[in-house]
Amino acid sequence: MRIALVNMPFSSLQIPSIALHQLETIIAEKFSGAETSIHYLNHDFGGLVGPDLYAWISESLAGHTCGFGEWLFRHAAFPEHGDNTEAYFARYLHHFGEAQVERYHRELAPVRADLPGIIDGMIEQHGLADADIVGVTSMFFQNMPSFALARRLKEIGSKATVIMGGANCEGTMGIEIVNNVPWIDYVFSGHALVNFPKFLKAAEAGDTAAMSKLDGIFSKSNSRSITAMDPAVRPKRPSDARAEDQLDGVAVNGPERSLNSDVPLDYEVYLESYERHFGDHRKDEVELLFETSRGCWWGEKAHCTFCGLNGATMKFREMGVELARKTIQEMVDKYSDRVTRFASVDNIIPKSYTEQLLPDLKVPDHVTLFYEVKADLSREQLDTLAKARVVEVQPGVESIATETLKLMRKGTTAFNNIRFLSDCAAAGVKPVWNLLVGFPGESAETFEMYRENLPRLTHLPPPSGVFPVRFDRFSPYFTQADSFALDLEPLDYHELNYPFDEDVVWNMAYYFRDRNIDAPYQVDLAEHLAHLRDAVARWRTRWESAAGAPRLRLVQDDYGWLVEDQRTGHKVEHELDEPDVALLRALETPQAIGKIRESNADSLAYLQELGLLFEERGRIMSLVMEGTRHELDVGLHSFAGSKGRAENAALGLTF
Repeated sequence: MRIALVNMPFSSLQIPSIALHQLETIIAEKFSGAETSIHYLNHDFGGLVGPDLYAWISESLAGHTCGFGEWLFRHAAFPEHGDNTEAYFARYLHHFGEAQVERYHRELAPVRADLPGIIDGMIEQHGLADADIVGVTSMFFQNMPSFALARRLKEIGSKATVIMGGANCEGTMGIEIVNNVPWIDYVFSGHALVNFPKFLKAAEAGDTAAMSKLDGIFSKSNSRSITAMDPAVRPKRPSDARAEDQLDGVAVNGPERSLNSDVPLDYEVYLESYERHFGDHRKDEVELLFETSRGCWWGEKAHCTFCGLNGATMKFREMGVELARKTIQEMVDKYSDRVTRFASVDNIIPKSYTEQLLPDLKVPDHVTLFYEVKADLSREQLDTLAKARVVEVQPGVESIATETLKLMRKGTTAFNNIRFLSDCAAAGVKPVWNLLVGFPGESAETFEMYRENLPRLTHLPPPSGVFPVRFDRFSPYFTQADSFALDLEPLDYHELNYPFDEDVVWNMAYYFRDRNIDAPYQVDLAEHLAHLRDAVARWRTRWESAAGAPRLRLVQDDYGWLVEDQRTGHKVEHELDEPDVALLRALETPQAIGKIRESNADSLAYLQELGLLFEERGRIMSLVMEGTRHELDVGLHSFAGSKGRAENAALGLTF
C-alpha cells in the first residue's frame, strides 16, 4: 500500500509538519505493509512564486485578516461558482492597499489562473495519482489548497482515497468538510496516531464499513451535515449544534496515544525539500519541532477567554522528564550541524522542566530552543532557560493593563508582566508577544493609559504588533458568547471563500467577529487603534536601530548615582541622590503610592517627573533596571541577536 502524506500551502516554508512526521513513524511501527512518503507541496508553490511573496501571503496581517491564501485557491477548488476577484478586492482594498492589489494582478493572477495545471504538475512530479491513500493536513489557511488538490486527483482519474486532518478538521468543521466537499473521502478529527494504522488495515482489506466505525474519523456514511437536518429541529444558532449529534456511532475525536511513548521524528525529507527549493534562503530561520506536552495547565483551571487552542482537549498532559530530555537531545544532536533553531509545539512548558530537564541539556552555543511559557517565571528560572539555550519564549504577556488581563482571565497584573519583560532583557531571553486590545468590557481608560505609558516602556522588549482580539472557535468567547453579550458571525472572508450555505460556513469557520459594531469596546478600539500601532511601531524601531536596544538602567560612577536613559533615541543621564536610589530599589516591587507619598514625597515627585515609574490604580513600580554594565550588555546583545518568529505561530499536532 502506497501512502502519500501532503503539506499544502500556506503553512510556513521554514517549519515542517510535525504531525505528518509523527504519522510516518507510527505507520512504520504499526503497519509494515505500507510505503509512506511525505511531500511538501508548499515548497513547490513557494519555489514557483518566490519565497518572499509566499511569506507575504502566509504571514502578513492582511493575509490573516482577509483569508487571502484560501481565496487564492478558491477558483481551483470550486470553478463552477465563478470568479469573484472584483468583489474580493472591493471588500479588502483598504487592507491590502493599491500597491499590493497591483502586485497581485502582476505576479499572482497568472499563477491563479493556471492553478489546475500547476496542481496537475505537482501530482505528476510526486506520483500522487498512483498512491492508494493521499492524506493532507490542514491548519490555518490550508483548507482551500487541500480541496483543490483533492479535486484534481479525482478529476484526473486517480483511485486514491483522499483523507484530511489537522486543526481545521476538529468537530463540526470536519463534519461539514466531509459532507460538503465531494473529493474528500474521510476526515480525521483530533488525534490520529492510534486510529490511523487501524484505518490503513481496514482500507487494505477493502472494509469501508470498518473504516467508518473508528472514533474520530468522519465519512459521508457516518456523519450528517447541519444543513441536512430537518429545518424544524435545526438549531437557531449554528453554534448550538453539537458535533456528536451529527454522528452515527463514532466519537468526535480519535483516541490519544500517550505522550510517554517514544515517537522519533525523521526530518530528512523536509530538509532535503527545503534545500532543493531554496538553498540558503532564510535557512537560518528553519525550525524543527518537537513535542513534550499537550493542553495547558493554566487553561485547565482558568481558560483564557480568547484562547481557542486545544479544541476539546485542554487538560494538561506532560511527557516524563527522561523521555523529554531524550527527545530534545537526540534531535539537537542529529540536526544541529544543519539547523540552528528547534521549537517545542507545547502550549506551555511543564513546570518541572526548568529544574529537572533544562539544566541537563547539552545544546551547542549556536543552537536556540523555543518554548511557550507563562509570564510568571523568576529571573533565576529565566537564567536557567538561557543557559539551556532556550533564548526565545512566547510568554503570553498580551497586555500591560491589569483591567484587560482580568478580562482575559490571565491571573496576573501589568506589574508582573513589566517585571517579566525586564527580567527577560537582563537574562538575554527574547519574549515574543503581541499586544492584544479590543476586549469586550475594555474601557477607553485603558487606551489612555497606554498613550501615557508606552513611551516609558521602550527599554523593554517590544511586542510584535498590536492586534484586536479575535473570537476563535473553542474559546470561551465562542462557547459562552451570550454571557459576554457577543453576537458572533464568521469573519466575512469565509463567505467569499466557501460557496456553501450560511450554516455550513459557520460550522467550518475558525475565526469570528462580533456583529455589535456599536458596542462601546468596539467604538473605543476604532478610535485608538491607529495611535497605539504607531506608538508600538516607534518602540520596535528603537530596538531595531543600529544603536541597539535602548537602556534604562541605574549605574554608579565616580561622582555618584545616575540613571542612563536611552528611551527617546538619544542618551540622557539623570543624577540621583541616595534617597532617590533607595526609593527606586524599594519600588522594584509594586507599592501603594499613597504610602510612598507620605514617607518620601520629594523623591517620588522627582522620579515621576523623569518618567522612571509605572503607575496603575494607586500602585507604583520602578521601571529602571539595575545590574553591572557587563551583565546588561551581555543580556541585551543576546536578545538583539535572536531571530524573530512569524506572527500567529501556533502549531497544530492533530494531523
